[in-house]
Amino acid sequence: MKVGIFINTTKSEANTTASIFAKSLMENGIDYKIVNLKEDCKDVDVIVVFGGDGTILRVVEYALEFDVPILAVNIGTVGFLTCIESNEVEKAVNLIKNSKDLFEDFDDRDCVCPTRCAKAAKHKCKTKRID
Repeated sequence: MKVGIFINTTKSEANTTASIFAKSLMENGIDYKIVNLKEDCKDVDVIVVFGGDGTILRVVEYALEFDVPILAVNIGTVGFLTCIESNEVEKAVNLIKNSKDLFEDFDDRDCVCPTRCAKAAKHKCKTKRID
């Protein structure tokens, strides 16, 4: 699995959290690359977004182009479209590491939540329980 990492670089917490995430991916033998442009996303299996709802909406265009799911880490204040908080990056790594086929059943309009979180009810994303 290859993970694309998109970072809202205007937020220092996004840079810090993404660095921790990338280090953990490396430690777990998971390949990743930083994605900044739409073309960068053509060979990734999932895009992990570090930012708020505005950042996610920007990345949706990339995901749609290449039929890639998005896993969003909340760095913003609202986090309506996110499923993982910034202090839960290990949860995101474990989700990717232990559930390599998690993303196969989702189409390009789905948000992937690792559990049936409260936010799933708000934005009606499909969820898949990871035990």
